Amino acid sequence: MEYEPGYCLAVARQLRRLAPILLAALLPAGCGTLSDVRETMHAQGDFSPATFCTDLFQRAYPRADFDIVDTTSKPTGLATTSVQITARRTDATTGTALSTDVAVECQFDHNVLTGFRWTKGPFG
Repeated sequence: MEYEPGYCLAVARQLRRLAPILLAALLPAGCGTLSDVRETMHAQGDFSPATFCTDLFQRAYPRADFDIVDTTSKPTGLATTSVQITARRTDATTGTALSTDVAVECQFDHNVLTGFRWTKGPFG
């Protein structure tokens, strides 16, 4: 199949016009989870790093049931905060691959989440 001269250039121009529309349509799909977290925090009226980290912790492992054992928040600099959350799984039994004790740490800089990591568990 042979194309007329300039056909590929015309197709490339059409794709360039469609790229911003496709990007605008697909971008919100990736922002859904954090948007949900922000909406939850806004509805509760609480923007504390400890509450935000607790909510993120529960969303990171949504099918498990936890009892929060301890929440510790401490400043690590002038504008940085570290939050540690320790919890016990109520749906895991001892002797399985699932750890019953779990913990996470969140790092915040100017109340913006900059780090999230599991410090214990969830898999033994």
